[in-house]
Amino acid sequence: MASEYANARLESIEMLALQRGQSIDIAELTEIENRTANLNNAHGMPPTIGCEVEVKWSSLHPALAHKYFGEQDEYGRFEHRFMELPADKRKELSQLYRRIDTTALPAYEKTVSAGVPKGNDAYWEFANSPTYSWQALAAEVGILMDSGLIPTGHEHSLHITLGDVDPIGGGMALVLSGLELVHVSSSRITASTLGNRIGIDSGWARKGDDGIRRRPASEIALGHEVATELRTLTVSSTKNAAIILSDAQALTTVLQAFRKRRSDDSPIVQELAGLWPEYRDLLNDLWSRSELPAEGWGKPYLQPNNWNKWSAVIGSRNDEGSLAYQAIEQIDNITATARFVVASCLAV
Repeated sequence: MASEYANARLESIEMLALQRGQSIDIAELTEIENRTANLNNAHGMPPTIGCEVEVKWSSLHPALAHKYFGEQDEYGRFEHRFMELPADKRKELSQLYRRIDTTALPAYEKTVSAGVPKGNDAYWEFANSPTYSWQALAAEVGILMDSGLIPTGHEHSLHITLGDVDPIGGGMALVLSGLELVHVSSSRITASTLGNRIGIDSGWARKGDDGIRRRPASEIALGHEVATELRTLTVSSTKNAAIILSDAQALTTVLQAFRKRRSDDSPIVQELAGLWPEYRDLLNDLWSRSELPAEGWGKPYLQPNNWNKWSAVIGSRNDEGSLAYQAIEQIDNITATARFVVASCLAV
């Protein structure tokens, strides 16, 4: 069943590439996907990985967005909202929007026929189905970015779902914090503490107190009973997408191995499991020294103090003397080791 799904999933990616006039090495991706599916069947890891990318109209038409809505602040918020515009400007923009949609929307709708489901958020949300390997998912997102359907150079909301991983137990909070530390802007975190103009939690903070959402069997594929959705991330380029997806799967694989270490004595599980205590202690120490609690931090809009502290830690990551800079070096070593161990197993 896993191989059948993997092959069908790669056919969908190949169809998208042909549709968008993009070149990919489908034979290599198929080999990686099938080997990863077999590893997942044997050991329940690496986790399957899917994602959602939200494309805002303003990222597709930045000049028009600036003309009608003004400047953006450091949190990506415009000076004006649509309903704050004069009536004549609202009418003018609505007519323009419809004219642009007539030619632009069919290209997005066509991706659904290629196998990329549509979500319900933003102008268009790509709800990419799960793959067994991060490489396959990154290739699909890369096609969408390289062909301009997800404009590069803009910070798009990225939700990553890891299959057959339960967030209960706290490990996924550590995984997400590591990903945020390495990949997310401090303004992304701070913005969530500000709410929005009508006073409710904004963006990723609407579902899941800590940017983590537990997804039940009814919402996920491949027969999994549960999955974990990480909601605080962003993506801005093809290269950026590949690195984030790779790191997310690598760190979650390490957590899975640690959880399975007593029931699976295979060398790969034991070697990967040995990486978790180092990673766990690293993040816990960073939290402690940054005066952040080990338990859940709560919704950012309701508990801004914790999240603003975390934003400050992220903001210091380029300072070579900072705790964040040192932690990132260690995280990079852990993810690199995890990738090497998995790749070595796949090569056998």
